[in-house]
Amino acid sequence: MYLRKYGIALMMLSALLIVSGCGGGEGGSAELKTSHVTASVTTANLDSDVKTIAGGVPPADSVDVQVVSTTFPNPGTTRLDLRVNSATISYTPANADTPPLATITQAMGNILSNGGSLSVPVRVVTQEQKILFFNAFDGNSKIYNYNTNITLHISEIGTGASVSVQTATQVRISNFVDR
Repeated sequence: MYLRKYGIALMMLSALLIVSGCGGGEGGSAELKTSHVTASVTTANLDSDVKTIAGGVPPADSVDVQVVSTTFPNPGTTRLDLRVNSATISYTPANADTPPLATITQAMGNILSNGGSLSVPVRVVTQEQKILFFNAFDGNSKIYNYNTNITLHISEIGTGASVSVQTATQVRISNFVDR
């Protein structure tokens, strides 16, 4: 009887852990050897303009990703800093009219103190992507919508442990200046 109750409790706890580990687009988390790390975007929706008022191509658009490290409460554990090595940005067209975009990687190197937080700017629309779209918006009012996933690749300095933490944002690309 005791074993059955223990087994049911263990299954319920496992199911809870699986569900709580799923990202809902707001942010993700992972564990390293000495800390727990989370990441979430501070901008849920980004409108990216491909043209300036003067007719040129504007600079890249970025979103800030808040990275937070929580130190494990193990006595005697050395608090090791973390390094945000890079970000992988992947795009999923939100509708049939939106063309696909290739996944891009952005090198970083930001250092995060164990137990601290850091705001990391991530380029989600590069100037090169805007140049590709520049002529597509001559005389039309299309808006291309993307579900944009950002994966931060983070390592713990001194242990060799590394994790990937995901978060997401919505990106709309258009010629907003001419609207």
